[in-house]
Parts: sequence; C-alpha cells; structure tokens
Amino acid sequence: MLGVNYKPITDQVRESCRLVVENSKYVKVNTEAINRFISEFANQIKTWNQKLLNSDIHYTEHPLKAIWFFFVLDTINFCFWADKKTSKWTIKYNQEYVSGYNALALCLKRECSNSELFVYPYYWAKIFKNELMRMLYPTYEDLHYAYGELKLIEERVTNLRELGENIFQKPISEMYKMIFWEGIKERNVQGKVKEEQEDPYRLSLTNNNNPHKIVDILVQANRDVNKFVSMVVETFNGFNDVATYQLNDGKVIKVGFYKRAQILAHDLYLLYQHYKNNNPEILQKYQFLEYLNFKNISKLTAFADYKLPQYLSYKGIISYSEDLQNEINTGKIINPKDIKEVEIRSATVYAVELIAERTKTYPALVDNILWNLAKSTPDLPNHHRTVTIYY
Repeated sequence: MLGVNYKPITDQVRESCRLVVENSKYVKVNTEAINRFISEFANQIKTWNQKLLNSDIHYTEHPLKAIWFFFVLDTINFCFWADKKTSKWTIKYNQEYVSGYNALALCLKRECSNSELFVYPYYWAKIFKNELMRMLYPTYEDLHYAYGELKLIEERVTNLRELGENIFQKPISEMYKMIFWEGIKERNVQGKVKEEQEDPYRLSLTNNNNPHKIVDILVQANRDVNKFVSMVVETFNGFNDVATYQLNDGKVIKVGFYKRAQILAHDLYLLYQHYKNNNPEILQKYQFLEYLNFKNISKLTAFADYKLPQYLSYKGIISYSEDLQNEINTGKIINPKDIKEVEIRSATVYAVELIAERTKTYPALVDNILWNLAKSTPDLPNHHRTVTIYY
C-alpha cells in the first residue's frame, strides 16, 4: 500500500531537480534567456514535423516486435560520444553516414526485422558480447560499419541480459540449465543428435519464454505513465538512474532522473500514436496496444542527458561557473553522480519545465524538439562528458 506521503515518480524528479537548482553551486538557469527563447520556440512547435517516431529508423511493422524493439533500444540507449583519441561510432546506410542514437536504432531495426529470436526473453538473457557486436558492427551491403568505436559494450550486454532475465523471471543459473542441459538430453537419441524441426532453440519450452510477457508490465501499469516508469526502474536496475545531492543546509536528498525509463514510456506512447495515425485497424487487431496510450503522458519530465544542456547552454538558458565551463571546454571527464553532473542534469529538467509551462505543451515533447534542434544545429559548444549507462 502506498503511504500518505507518496508522490508519483515524475513529481519526485521535478521536486528534487528544483531543489538542486535552488542550491546549485556550478550551474544556473537564466529565466530572462527563457523569456527571449519562448517566442522563437513557440514557432518551432507550430511548424515542427510531429514525426517524432521515425519509421525510417524505428521498427514498426509488427506491433509485438515493435514493443520489444523499443525495450531493447532504450535498454542500451546511452553514451554515444567519442574520446579525443577515437572517432564517433558510425555506420553507413544507403550511402549515408549515420552515428549515435540513429545508428543504434537502424542496427536494431535490421536485427528485429531479420531475427525471429528478437522477441524471446531467453535470447536476451543469454546474449554474449560477440552477438551484440555482430548487430552493432553490421556487414550488410546497404548497412555496414564505417568507423569509430562505441563505448560500454560490456555494460550494454549486461543490461540486455538483465532485460531478458527479469522478463523471464528465473535465476540465470536455472535458465542456463534449462536451455543447454535439458536441450542436450532432448536432442541426444541413441548417440545421435536428432534433426530439429520447427523449434530448434526450444523457444516454446515454457510460458515464461512467451514473447507476450513483455506486455505484462504494460498491462499492470494500466496506462499510468508514473506506474510504468516506477515498474521499469524497480524491475531493471540498468534503468535506476538516481543520484544524491547535498543541499546548502546539509540535508542530503535523492535526485532521480530516470532518463531512459521515461524515454521508453514516451517511445511506446509515440508508437501507439503512429499506429493510430497511419494504420488504425492494427489497434483493433492487437488490443494490447491500448496499454501504450498513457492517459497522463504530460507527467513525464525532460530526459536529462548531455545533448539538451549543450543546446540550452548555446541559447544561454543555462550557464556554468568558470571552473565548470573550463572543464567542459577542455573535454575533462566528469564522473557520473558528481555534484557538477547532477547540477547540469537538474538544470536541464527545470529549464524544460519552464519552457513547457510557458508554451502550454508537455515536457517530453519539448525535450524531443530541443534534441532534434540540437542535432540539426552546427557548431554547438562542447557538451559535458560523462561515461555512464544512464544517458
């Protein structure tokens, strides 16, 4: 039972970020710059292409597979920037060079389209590094690795294993025993390996490996975005994006950002809107899609990362102390959960709240537009550099 003082998880994000901004030592939010930006941004909203879910890079063909696609994508959607010594991880798709998030989405879309294993918890729970490398360094004629290095491959593998294992809901050791030992006993007949027919990976071995188990978390959330985000954070440690911060009075607070859990909720909501606008008969055929239509999507906050503060800094909406600005300019690595990193991300959430309020839109949409504006703006200042699995 929820306590009398319980606050929805996104309200916790807002409140903790506000407290950080009010006590900030290194980062400031400039309301005058927001006032100057509002009219410009209001025009962006009016003319903005609402195709936030881009079927060119996102998988949408089969609804259940599409849900899996976004769970997998947002499980490993982090840390695309390159060190000074390396190039940014880049693929070539149809003669165009693509990097970062868009490259990740394209690689996973191709894998989702080609692989029947993509929707099975077993598959992700037992995935190894070389299998993920095969996906992210592709060798297709029209989609292939070009150059650069993607960070934190091992951490991405760990997150994917956790995704599969926790959907499967069995200890990893028992799962391996079931896959490999029982499978060997079943196939070995009088010293010969019998020919497999329709189920070579024994994918229908138990109900726990049913692809539809991914829908369970959506059904339980019952279209409440706060409940969904809370369940994702509680179920998958790789989404538990939280830090601590000491206020000026000495009190230590928990600061939750939950960037990837919130963006997963928004991606699934956009998937529903995509079907509604482009193929509404699918909504009748696959009624579980209704659970993607979150009734309180406006409760999501900004998805605090490094791209938004880069753009907000460019617009003068957030500013840094001289010391922090020098660290950002010189590319110094700022540790995750460092006070400076917490202040940068908190200021991002707070500033987006003000922009959303004054433009009468919701923060997640403001975030999406700002992110795309950042991607399309040349010669932005340096962004802060933090090696982290959370953004």
